[in-house]
Amino acid sequence: RTFGTTTDGTISLGRAMAEAYLTHGVMPVYKHFPGYGNSTLNPHTTTTQFDGTHEMFTQNMNVCQTLLGSNSEIPVMTAHIIVPWVSPLPATEAPQFMADILRNEFKYEGVVITDDLDMVSAGADTGQAAVDAILAGTDMIISTPNDANHIVILDALKQAVDTGVITQSRLDQSAYKVLKMRAMLGQ
Repeated sequence: RTFGTTTDGTISLGRAMAEAYLTHGVMPVYKHFPGYGNSTLNPHTTTTQFDGTHEMFTQNMNVCQTLLGSNSEIPVMTAHIIVPWVSPLPATEAPQFMADILRNEFKYEGVVITDDLDMVSAGADTGQAAVDAILAGTDMIISTPNDANHIVILDALKQAVDTGVITQSRLDQSAYKVLKMRAMLGQ
């Protein structure tokens, strides 16, 4: 889940673990982009803001860029962390992270999965968070413990598609990435 080690150690261990999973037919997921740094707050129960230095943030980003750049076929899970000098939104919902940095700067072409949208750090409106996450560039939505929120999310996504906020082209991009990932595992 996490490696409490140096930047190089994290990269080495993360890469080895991902390769071992793939060798045995299990799809790994790198998480959490752009990283939680040394945050002591629990994103499940409170809004989480990056409280480290710019240098720590750069180290997190270097780990992400190195791992994701080495294998774009491994999915990445987002973090609902706010990095105020990048965006006032949680990274999951911020185009500055999902599009500008992850897709454009890092050239990552794989599947991007949100962390659980039922977490407090994703915001109070799970439906809007799901729409914003898709618009920002994520491909898959996670909502785990709350069946009522599943309906809220599905209704919000359907309405966004019906009104053209989320386009068919945007859905096709994500569907293609997910199908490509599944084919890699022979599914």
